Amino acid sequence: MIRYSFRRLLSAIPVLLGISILAYVLGLMTPGDPAAMALSRDGVSEVTPELLEQKREELGLNDSGIVQYGRWLGNVLQGDFGTSFSDNTPVSGELLRRLPVTLQLTGTSVLLVIVFGIIGGILAAAYAGRALDTGLKFLTNLMLSFPSFWVAILLIIVFAENLRILPTSGLGSFKHLILPSVTLAFANIAMTQRLMRSSMLTEFGKQYMLAANAKGIKKWQVLFTHAFPNAVIPVITLIGNYIGGILGGSFIVENIFSLPGIGSYALEAIHSRDYPVIQGYVLVTGMTYVLISLAVDLLCAWINPKMRLGGKMV
Repeated sequence: MIRYSFRRLLSAIPVLLGISILAYVLGLMTPGDPAAMALSRDGVSEVTPELLEQKREELGLNDSGIVQYGRWLGNVLQGDFGTSFSDNTPVSGELLRRLPVTLQLTGTSVLLVIVFGIIGGILAAAYAGRALDTGLKFLTNLMLSFPSFWVAILLIIVFAENLRILPTSGLGSFKHLILPSVTLAFANIAMTQRLMRSSMLTEFGKQYMLAANAKGIKKWQVLFTHAFPNAVIPVITLIGNYIGGILGGSFIVENIFSLPGIGSYALEAIHSRDYPVIQGYVLVTGMTYVLISLAVDLLCAWINPKMRLGGKMV
């Protein structure tokens, strides 16, 4: 397991380096001159060529792209993501301030997916072909047919406007996370439930399950002791990808429910062409996604030894 973990860690290094290059290139591809944008936000009414050249020299924009990337990467490794053009505040400090909000939203959504997705899939597989399975199939089809912004609007209308039991925006108590978390988890619950059902049915048809049933072992004991540990591995991988997807795609939900997370921060930066913020956002979310994927691989390898013992992974 140690050797396998070490190899997986080494394989993540080139990916992280590629993400840093992508984040930096995205900043270079942002329309407009960063020096001109910085001067306009400094309150300079008339941007003269002299002021523009002075600002470009100050920002280091006259250096080659490789030099600029090396300087930026060196600062990033020290925890310095640059300064926002919009308000002249450190990007790293603002990301750290907003990151807990996005992590709370992610954690609550993942908890909903694990509870309702996995349990629903197990029940659907256990009662395959019966009324419960048919009802859950219909429900998952319905959940997958609604876009996330429609789900958000419906939840706001029902639980905030009509019933008035949940807040629609802001961050305060746990109630403020319920509607956005359900919105993010809605379609993923359906996908997780479907995959869990399919994986369980695949395990039901294997010889070890037939032997366990022939020995007279209780159905639920066979299901949870033998089938579930093997069937849950692809589901764990799906949920790991889902976590990374939330970090990279939560800006719509955060914007709808006015949550001060890193997603809404990035959306504001896109509108104002604040490319140091965009670079920092892409780098943080990309690194988080890689680390989560690595953790999921190690967890699956720990659950299923065949993953780390197969082929050359010995």
